[in-house]
Formats: sequence, structure tokens, C-alpha cells
Amino acid sequence: MTTTFMMLSESKKSSKKVFHEAKPNYFDPIEKALTHLVKMTTLELEHLSTHDVLTGLYNRHEYLKTIRNKIKNAQRYKEEFGLILVDIDYFKLVNDNYGHKIGDEVLKKFAQTLQKNIRENDFIARWGGEEFIIVTSHTDVSALEKIVKKLQKAIKKIHVGPVKKISASFGLTVYNEGDTDEEMFKRIDNSLYAAKQNGRDCYVIG
Repeated sequence: MTTTFMMLSESKKSSKKVFHEAKPNYFDPIEKALTHLVKMTTLELEHLSTHDVLTGLYNRHEYLKTIRNKIKNAQRYKEEFGLILVDIDYFKLVNDNYGHKIGDEVLKKFAQTLQKNIRENDFIARWGGEEFIIVTSHTDVSALEKIVKKLQKAIKKIHVGPVKKISASFGLTVYNEGDTDEEMFKRIDNSLYAAKQNGRDCYVIG
């Protein structure tokens, strides 16, 4: 901020006035509060741009960045990795029978359960609605199956208010040389559809 002073006098006498620059007060409480507000707002906006508001998981945009980086690493270093698409079975009935508030609680609890039961170096995001997607590092088909079986056991323990039983369907696939992210997603999406056709509460490998 810059301030300019102009002094007027009715007297014919004139004198020069010297104004000295005041040292800024670095401990001004208003300045500190505004700086903190800007910092926290920036962090919150950054979080909202990468995370799902309801579940706190990463969002679809972050998934796309992650899967494309995974494919690049697989092409360069021959790293194995897999994809898991998860869908909560009969979730529409939860909303219809108990309301969207309970439905939201189910989604949050389900997301927490998935996150707690994947490995530390795996990635999870909310794909949309009641679907979630997991990128698994250094995994072949056998390792993918182990992860899904662990998730199935954990999901069976979820209880949210009047909702006493929850199950999920899974589509699985691993990276094949030359795959694009669209091709991999198409495989797990088709596999998930097959799992639903097979009665749900199961997984299909694509």
C-alpha cells in the first residue's frame, strides 16, 4: 500500500516536512489472520480438486492421472499392476428403503473399509455413485484375487444403522502390454457386469 500526502497552507511561509517510513509490524494480528485464511483456503481448494467430497477418497480425475502414470511405468520398467472395479450390490434399495442420509453413511463406511484393507502402495478412488476403483501395484492375477477375497470378508462386517448386510461385485484385470487406460477400464467394466449377471457378491477376471 502506498500513501501520498499533500499539505496546503494559507501562510506565505513554506517549510519542508519530512516523513519517515514506518517499519512494518510483522506481528500485526490482522495480517497474520488473513495470511492464515489464504493458506487454509488454498489447501482446501487443492484438496477439493483431487478428492471426492463425500467419501474423502481420490476422485476420478486423480484416478486418470494415476492410471496413465502406471501405464507409462509398466511400459518403461515392465512393472505389473492391476485394476479392480467395485460396485455395492443393490445400493438403490438402500436409498429407496432408508433414505439418502443412510445411503451416504453406507458409502462413507464402505469407502473407509476398502481403504483400510488395501495395501499401502495401492491407490483407491471413487469412480462415481456406488462404484470405486483400485489400482494395485506389483500384482498378477493371483495377487488380485487375494486382495479381493480380503475385501469381501471386510465388507461382510459392515453395518450401518438399519442396513445389516452389504455385499459387492468386482471386476478384475491386469495390465497387458500395449494396453491403454480405456482398454483396461472396458475389461473391468465388462467383468463387473458379468459378476452382476452371475448373481452379485462375486468377482470376475477380465
